[in-house]
Amino acid sequence: MLYELIELADQLQRKKKMPPLCYEKKLINWIIDLSGATPYLKGPFEKGEYRMIEAPIRQRSGQLSENNVKPYLLVDDARYVLGVPENNEPKKIREAQLAHQEYVRLIEEAYDHTNMAELKRVLDFLQSSLKEQFFSSIRPRDIVTFQVNEESLICEHPKIQQFWVQHLEQELASNDKNNCAICRNYAPYVRIFPSVISLFGQRCILTSFKEKAFKSMGKDQTNNAPICFQCATLTVDVFNYLYYPWC
Repeated sequence: MLYELIELADQLQRKKKMPPLCYEKKLINWIIDLSGATPYLKGPFEKGEYRMIEAPIRQRSGQLSENNVKPYLLVDDARYVLGVPENNEPKKIREAQLAHQEYVRLIEEAYDHTNMAELKRVLDFLQSSLKEQFFSSIRPRDIVTFQVNEESLICEHPKIQQFWVQHLEQELASNDKNNCAICRNYAPYVRIFPSVISLFGQRCILTSFKEKAFKSMGKDQTNNAPICFQCATLTVDVFNYLYYPWC
């Protein structure tokens, strides 16, 4: 059954009915336009006022801390994108600083891998004081992204899509290899799934081993039912698509 889901996902992606791997449809509130000499803020966009974009996604939960900072590449809330704190409490200010630092670091990594001029413009903006002019307009939880031309957003560029998959696979895949339970290819298996299945508002787990009896031959976590990164991601994506088809 899971293999048939993978085949369905491949068909849907080729027909542009599903977003690329490790992407999802998302509503945004603001676009920071870097096409001219001076950054320009577009928005706020309410539901229906701007198209749903294809944006990088990954699992992210729990309290934001030094050990739990997981930015989305180029499309995130203003805490990450600009470092806007939720309030003036020292704790919230520190959280926003951590989120922003890791967000910038991720874009630096993407720039090192892609050498895209668009990312250099984003970094120049984020590393300047120009971003502070937007602090009073954008709320901490508003979703923000960037563009350098009117036709497209940077996050939707094929090079960015490819980098995001490689980045997550490197972070989430095991150093060990096994035969994938779906495609049977011998490859690193995922330790942590890139995203989650959401059904009726509940987060569902594709594989789970909660008893010692199931941890045979010393295998732990997902090694008992190894799934390669691509199969794991496509399976979750198509489950979510079938529950709530993207338009």
